[in-house]
Amino acid sequence: RGLVIPTEGFEVTKEKVQMRRDHAELVLNLTGTDTRIVISGASPFQGRSHSLYLEALERVFSELPAQTQQQQIETPYRDFLQAPLQPLMDNLQSQTYEVFEKDPIKYSQYEKAIFEALRTEHKESASVCIVVVGAGRGPLVRCALRAGERASKTLRVYAVEKNANAIVTLRNAEATEWKGKVKVIEADMREWEAPEKADLLVSELLGSFGDNELSPECLDGAQWVLNPEIVSSRKGRTCRSEDKKDRFSNSIGSGKLGISIPSSSTSYLQPISTPKLW
Repeated sequence: RGLVIPTEGFEVTKEKVQMRRDHAELVLNLTGTDTRIVISGASPFQGRSHSLYLEALERVFSELPAQTQQQQIETPYRDFLQAPLQPLMDNLQSQTYEVFEKDPIKYSQYEKAIFEALRTEHKESASVCIVVVGAGRGPLVRCALRAGERASKTLRVYAVEKNANAIVTLRNAEATEWKGKVKVIEADMREWEAPEKADLLVSELLGSFGDNELSPECLDGAQWVLNPEIVSSRKGRTCRSEDKKDRFSNSIGSGKLGISIPSSSTSYLQPISTPKLW
């Protein structure tokens, strides 16, 4: 991505070059942090060539506001083709989790959702069981603990993770940070035999397209962990989630007792054109 600016777009005096205000506003609107700029045309300044034009551009870009935290996170991934992650088949590395955890909006929304569930659906409960499946390095566990503190609830938290790389980090947090507040479980969520039923089942398996991390298959297999009665919105009837033979007929969603966060996901397709593909 590039922008060519002719020297005629600048106002030139004997010792100074500056960009017209309307041109400067146009340049700022057209460019981003990764835009290449080319100055074309002859320079009337002997010995300094186009350096005064570059200085004029620097003054224009100095007016740009500082990048937000979200923009700083997104910048390295703009116009960048990424292979879909397959965490069920592959054990993700620590740096991959680190990228996930830099998303400030996602985790603040998770904390808000957990808090609202505790405040409304479990307002009469002094103690609540939360199971975090696919816990990774523990960001959702921390969201749950913060939400529980805000809601003045005693929590029984289980962090279920199959990735041996992430388990090391979880075990360390279990011993040094959470200190008895969280029980770390190394297991596949679909096969784990829970010691008690969950009031809240929390996960972040959606990936970039809703199901590319096998979210439906994994969460459907973990539904029986939820508290005994859950409502199947797919068939409009109540199912007993402890009946493993029927557990695959249960939809992922809120129930009379057990609640899944998130309760649903929707994927969208957007036509694109990119020279990196063809």
